Amino acid sequence: MIRCTVLLLFCVLFFAACKDDNSATNAHLQEIRLDDKVSNSDIIRNPVSAEGGLDTSKLAKIVFEQSDFEFDTIVEGTIVSHTFKFQNTGTNTLLITDAHATCGCTTPQWPKNPIPAGGKGEISVRFDSEGRRDAQLKPIMVTANTNPQSTTIYLRGYVRPSKSKSSKAPLIEN
Repeated sequence: MIRCTVLLLFCVLFFAACKDDNSATNAHLQEIRLDDKVSNSDIIRNPVSAEGGLDTSKLAKIVFEQSDFEFDTIVEGTIVSHTFKFQNTGTNTLLITDAHATCGCTTPQWPKNPIPAGGKGEISVRFDSEGRRDAQLKPIMVTANTNPQSTTIYLRGYVRPSKSKSSKAPLIEN
């Protein structure tokens, strides 16, 4: 008798757990409308969920024309400036939320406005070689609504010690 009751309870729980409810499954989906005014939080989508894998087909994608810039040999104190050009080759609007370097001698500036699919943009990077010597490798991490979320671009070169501390070397722009 107990065995039949347990078996019956197991069957009821099994079939109740397998109930298909599309309204509960789709309750977390919402349509994002691109009207005249769009907030940044409306643009960012998270393509990963516990129920499924990663869907990268509806993401922004940042592709740099050049992800590594070699500034050759400079004299200590020289300021190097370079612009990294990129395109959003994804199907969704690109939003860069941060760009930072590993030290204060390298400062990036990035577009704060959303970049539509197919749109282009630039990240300007400035490296101050004052107090730096020898081989330099400066990674700049760009965080955006892409997969992966972080893309790294690099400035590299060699800083030769200056003979005179009194005069500052010129700005080099590329």
